[in-house]
Amino acid sequence: MERIVIPAEDGNGLDARLSKHFGRATYFILVDLDEDGNILSVQAVRNTGEHFGGMGRPADNMLRLKPNAVITYGMGPRALSIFQNYGF
Repeated sequence: MERIVIPAEDGNGLDARLSKHFGRATYFILVDLDEDGNILSVQAVRNTGEHFGGMGRPADNMLRLKPNAVITYGMGPRALSIFQNYGF
């Protein structure tokens, strides 16, 4: 199984609007694929990071979702550094 995570402005699954600010994405859309690339599931997970009164940096919180890939509009240097340190 492969997991793609997409930072989004809303929780509308594959119809969600891509967030233009990675760290302030209200949701992360999780798309699980089988070995042939078929969609197994789509789930919206609320971003509970520091920008929303929660704990942790958005990049660290996203990595806990165990993505194989991230699709994003853009990313700041802090988030980029976190992903690079994890081997992305």
